[in-house]
Amino acid sequence: MAGGLASDEIKKTGEVKAIRTMGSKAYDAHGESVYAAHRAGKQPDPTNGAKHFYLEYGQGPPRWAEGQAPAAVFGPFSNPTGKGDATKDSDVRIVVLP
Repeated sequence: MAGGLASDEIKKTGEVKAIRTMGSKAYDAHGESVYAAHRAGKQPDPTNGAKHFYLEYGQGPPRWAEGQAPAAVFGPFSNPTGKGDATKDSDVRIVVLP
């Protein structure tokens, strides 16, 4: 991974085998990712070119986002693990700003 971008190649044999094994979690995740990317490329941008976002889970907006109207809000998504800043089982929203 360079510059925060994921490689477009899968180089490890075990990973290649996993996404080719029908019914495996990797197979399903790969298929869903391809489908989502395909759909996203055919739909208009719901954010109108917005470039900033933050995760909202009850704490309010960060200082840099205060007073700005969201371009889009996605979610809520569940955080069943409690990993990250959001607490376990909290609802998390992606707030997109221009």
